[in-house]
Amino acid sequence: MNIFWAEDDERTCKLAGREISAIFPDSQFVFAHSVEEAERKIESARASGLRFDIALLDAELPDRGLKVKDTSLCDKLTASGAVPDGLTIHCTAFANDPVFQRHVEEKHVKHSGPRGLLVTKGADPKDSTYRWDKKLIQEIARHRLERQLDAAETKDSPTGRESGTFAIASLISDIRQAWKILPAETQRRIRRSFDVLVDDAGVHVKVGGSNDDES
Repeated sequence: MNIFWAEDDERTCKLAGREISAIFPDSQFVFAHSVEEAERKIESARASGLRFDIALLDAELPDRGLKVKDTSLCDKLTASGAVPDGLTIHCTAFANDPVFQRHVEEKHVKHSGPRGLLVTKGADPKDSTYRWDKKLIQEIARHRLERQLDAAETKDSPTGRESGTFAIASLISDIRQAWKILPAETQRRIRRSFDVLVDDAGVHVKVGGSNDDES
């Protein structure tokens, strides 16, 4: 899973990145800590054909010495084709930020644009960075699992080397790893195709379905 992450707080990248990798060990990150650096790396991705499954964009980034609200990176990612069918998450300290609410509505909701959403991070890192990280990781897990379920339910051929039983085994592994942080609606969707049992020994998954036990 390739993740583009524009975030000026390197500590956040390190801690949350470690948690993401613990759940999804195949995660590969491209970090940028300013608008200028992000622009260079987006262009490099375009030139090399690199594609991202997830783009994480901090709402305020240094830009030529000044910290500014930025939506231009999202537009550049879309134009570059670097996130063709992935998820873009805008990370903001203000849940009702009109700039980013309008951007998500106009660029991601209308005209069938690429999927995007806002995740709110707290203004006081000592209090709420942890909660923001958990929400961020939950949305990444939701996106990854639901893409795999879409492919399985529509019988689309998995990409790359994954096919047949290998793809199912990979999906089951992801369900085990991410189950406890998935939102309830994603858990219910999984249970339509898989039997999931949670006990003291961990999360047990097998192909089945119609398992309505509580998570």
